[in-house]
Amino acid sequence: MILILALALLAHGNFATSQQPSQAGGGTVEGVVVDPDNKPIKDASVYADNLSLPSAARPHTALTDAQGHFVVDGVLPGHIVMRAFKEADKYPMISGTFDEPIGEKTNPELEMKVGDDFKGIVIRLGPKAGFLRFRVVDANTNEPIKGITFQMCRGDHPSDRRYCMFGSARGDSTWFVPAFAPISVNVSAPNYGDWSYRDMAAKSPYIALAPGEDRTLTMKLQASPH
Repeated sequence: MILILALALLAHGNFATSQQPSQAGGGTVEGVVVDPDNKPIKDASVYADNLSLPSAARPHTALTDAQGHFVVDGVLPGHIVMRAFKEADKYPMISGTFDEPIGEKTNPELEMKVGDDFKGIVIRLGPKAGFLRFRVVDANTNEPIKGITFQMCRGDHPSDRRYCMFGSARGDSTWFVPAFAPISVNVSAPNYGDWSYRDMAAKSPYIALAPGEDRTLTMKLQASPH
């Protein structure tokens, strides 16, 4: 019954009804999570991103059942964006602009008041992300390099640094990247020259992964002359 409701809501866009009251001190959001083909996703994690409050390092989540149904309780008042992820199936948590999938955005937005009870919320996930593994080694010895910093930027927004991700890693590391988005990769490490990805066959500075694709990128850094 919930799935039928979800598909009907998808046909008319994101839709929510609010009933008062629910529980003191926090509201409730109930709905379903579906994939790009409108099929329910089991064991997806769902959370209420309250843009009116400081962001949490890892928000409290609720899991969907076999029909994709979820209930998130105790949602504090504010401007809410409902988000979902299932990393095991390569639907990552969207933590910034870099991670946003190409195409339609369907995360429902709500104005939560104390005791609100929202029902019939549909969260439709975008395409699966790519899974990119970094393996950084010394070009001469082939030994792993233990400390690196990196920058990945999306080529579909080349002049907008909001579409870049910066970080560091002690050794091999793995990252979700938006599928089919061209990504530049630049890596540096102490006592080594900088490394930048280049597809020699296509003569392109970008790498692009298909939805759900796993790929290992081996980076061979040259030691800097003393």
